[in-house]
Amino acid sequence: MIKNCITLCLLIFAFPVFCEEIELSIDTQQTTHLSFTAENNCIYSFSYSYDMSSWNQFGAQVLGSGSPVFLKHRALNTNSAFYSIASAPADNPQTSRSFYLGFTLFPYDVTAVAQSYIRQHIAEDADIVALHFDGGVPWEESLRGTLDFSNSATVYNANFIYDIVQAYNSISPGHKVYLAITPINIDRTGLAYYRGASENMPLDPSDPLVQGSLTHPWHTYRFNHDNVKTAFLNYALTMIALFQPDYVAIGIESNLLLTTAAGTPAEVWSDYLELHQYIYTSVKTLYPDLPVFCSLLGAALLDGYRAEDDHALQIAGLQQIMPYSDFFAVSLYPYLTVYLAESIPATLYDDLFSLSTKPIVVTETGYPAETFSVLNGSIVFNGTEQKQLDYFTDLLAYANQHDFKFIINFVLRDYDQLFDFLVSIGQGTDTQKLWRDTGLYNHNGAGRPALQLWKDYQQQPVRN
Repeated sequence: MIKNCITLCLLIFAFPVFCEEIELSIDTQQTTHLSFTAENNCIYSFSYSYDMSSWNQFGAQVLGSGSPVFLKHRALNTNSAFYSIASAPADNPQTSRSFYLGFTLFPYDVTAVAQSYIRQHIAEDADIVALHFDGGVPWEESLRGTLDFSNSATVYNANFIYDIVQAYNSISPGHKVYLAITPINIDRTGLAYYRGASENMPLDPSDPLVQGSLTHPWHTYRFNHDNVKTAFLNYALTMIALFQPDYVAIGIESNLLLTTAAGTPAEVWSDYLELHQYIYTSVKTLYPDLPVFCSLLGAALLDGYRAEDDHALQIAGLQQIMPYSDFFAVSLYPYLTVYLAESIPATLYDDLFSLSTKPIVVTETGYPAETFSVLNGSIVFNGTEQKQLDYFTDLLAYANQHDFKFIINFVLRDYDQLFDFLVSIGQGTDTQKLWRDTGLYNHNGAGRPALQLWKDYQQQPVRN
């Protein structure tokens, strides 16, 4: 096909200052993309010698350093054309993304170098940071009020204050902030443990580890106890005030209580629902525009994915809690199911995300890029870098098509060094292996193929 080209002298004006003059060659038979920076409200004056009287529409897209813009027709005759600039709707999934991409601050080692590395790469490889506080609640201090440094009775343990400061300093300028706190313990069996000098300390005030720190019998309290409601609300309001998050979870993998709760799961869930509704309503009263929700383990909501879950009970729980959750927030690890790292059902995403009409976020996810085993080799996860890439290829494409709000890959870099350290002090467990090899960087810091896919999406603008 013969291409008819026109040489144009493009004069760009951004009132009241003249910008620049650019000479362009425009293909009149194909869509031509012009690459130059432009400001909104510029006027483009075209001069040419070619007879364009029959050329009624000009479809060139201007790709600037900011949001995409389109030239719109203003006037046209055989000698000149004038076009005005207008913002283009950034709603094409092929050239934009609906979601922010981020990581937690989970370190790959116990060193300051590792912490610095994680902060640096979150700044470079993400546009949202997940501040994930799953190590207990400062129950006693929070019962006395919200954090007030002029009132020592409300001040958290210095070690926890240090962690809060470190988290705050990890927020890069311009990044979104997702804050996750929870009244549920890390075992997902009941009330969160105490956050004192260290994470997940006992709730019994008679325990030598917490003597002098706890005075109330937290180990006897149910989720709907008045002291639990008061303390957790004060804690939530403190953390929101400190971090000013864009999104906040007030429960982490809450639906696991329906599976692993000590006692009768249905009764524990009923108590938890009462607490959750109280916290949700109270926070929304003060922060009506802040998205508030709890995360749910996605696999537990799918029939047949985990033998330990009662599917009917899980769906009933979902229906009960979603009226008090602004997002359908899911924790998603497809390999921690009966499918291991062998395959992922083709209908997983439709089956899971059709369960709610709320906006969707993936609060944590990951897929192993290496093979490992647990239970003395009796269960093997045959992870590979290609399988990890395939997982994120499908997840990110589906997320973009269905307008997910954000996606958090929990582990940025494989934490082999951290795991080896825990083994050396007698604290390494099979459970800690489960996420060890899910980083987009391997244990040596080399990027995996899934990282390049991640970065390719990161280069796309986030559409509204």
